[in-house]
Amino acid sequence: MKCCAKNDDPRVGKGIHGWILRNGIEMDVVLQNAMIDFYAKCGAFWCARNVFEMMAERDTVSWNVMIGAHLLCGDANGAMELFRASPSRDVSSWNTFINGQMQIGSHRTAVELLHLMVKIGPTFNQYTLSIGLVLAAKLALLHLGKQIHNKLLRLGFENDAFILNSLINMYCKCGKMETSSIIFNELKQSCMGSLAKTISWSSLITGFFKNGRSEQALELFCRMLHQGAIPDPFTLTSVAAACASAGFLVLGKQIHACIQKLGHGLDMFLASAVIDMYAKCGSLDDARKTFDVVENKNVVLWTSMVGSYARHGEGREAIRVFEMMIEKNIKPNEISFLGVLSACSHEGLVEEGYKYFILMQNDYGMVPTIEHLTSMVDLLCRSGQLDEAKNFIQKYNLGEYSVVWKALLSACRVHSDMQTARWASEQLVQIQPHEAGSYILLSNACSTKREWVEASKLWSAMKNKGIKKQPGSSWI
Repeated sequence: MKCCAKNDDPRVGKGIHGWILRNGIEMDVVLQNAMIDFYAKCGAFWCARNVFEMMAERDTVSWNVMIGAHLLCGDANGAMELFRASPSRDVSSWNTFINGQMQIGSHRTAVELLHLMVKIGPTFNQYTLSIGLVLAAKLALLHLGKQIHNKLLRLGFENDAFILNSLINMYCKCGKMETSSIIFNELKQSCMGSLAKTISWSSLITGFFKNGRSEQALELFCRMLHQGAIPDPFTLTSVAAACASAGFLVLGKQIHACIQKLGHGLDMFLASAVIDMYAKCGSLDDARKTFDVVENKNVVLWTSMVGSYARHGEGREAIRVFEMMIEKNIKPNEISFLGVLSACSHEGLVEEGYKYFILMQNDYGMVPTIEHLTSMVDLLCRSGQLDEAKNFIQKYNLGEYSVVWKALLSACRVHSDMQTARWASEQLVQIQPHEAGSYILLSNACSTKREWVEASKLWSAMKNKGIKKQPGSSWI
């Protein structure tokens, strides 16, 4: 039954259950618990419930498995009723219920239950502490994380490798990289297995990257290799993304070679990270070579390649890749269409842009998001069809989005359409009355038409209203 539950094989599991009933074999509590678990994990909730109801006697595991079954199918109220009815709510019961609430996305309820457990429940064990740290990480609740940290020290779990990894991850998710580094450096490596060591390195490397400190993430990765730790695919995915963020092409190529040397196959996540790294570092040829060697490409990889070409102004190649994806019966997603619309915008392909805009709605049943709509406005503006852009904005009620008016204003400057520029500027001022953007864009349009007096008036109006242009910055 456990094998059937693990492999999600309802046909065999039901056959075993039927064979037991036909042969009159007496089922003990352990076997019945396994059956409840099997039916719950295979999505047959009412079969699980029937087995539970027919049990002559139940132990704590019976109640916990059935509570988990309710949570698996999203029935939080039913799980709560069973939890309250359970005759013996031990630490395992609390853990099952709190973790189940977290798994179905009821994070705040899980936090409340954790606080309730402190007041009226049993003492936390290793699993409870891990759940608490995961919750604190998911919600970026630093105060909760610190409370759990304090509790694990008092309970003597300061040398537990997996709890300490969860602790590092929690502080990373809360942006406290220095604290994470201190805990990492103080770990007693002798008490940690190779898997735990890899996880701790990975947590810290990913933490630095997610907190915008890509160079430190890469320095830590080099330190990891020098100390003999072997990175797993998850770590390598983060490191490739850090190279992309920092623009380190040479190091990125070395990491790609490291992936091959370690014998890690390019799964979809790792392949996508490597392709994105090459594309963001400006090496589209390497991105395409990596893309071509991956077998059984999914929509994520196809979309990554479409987006890479689009970002680099290779609009027609992006469109070619998109068409290849459709030919291979890979269903594009919203991001795929965003990439191809961006490609059409860069190339000024209005007819093709409209074709894909209609295709996503009629053939794939997608509702255009604000990103798709603003891409269409940008396409029309770049191609000089300003009246069409105005009509599109009004048709789809995009007046509240400043990005469309800025795109229209910029296009007015290029195409010397002062009438539309003044109208767009008025709309933008209504949305962002205290930002300099609308004044500057309209002033630039006036300067292009050599209307110096009006341009000067706009700068004076900004000064009188106390609106200041934000200074630019450069690392060059």
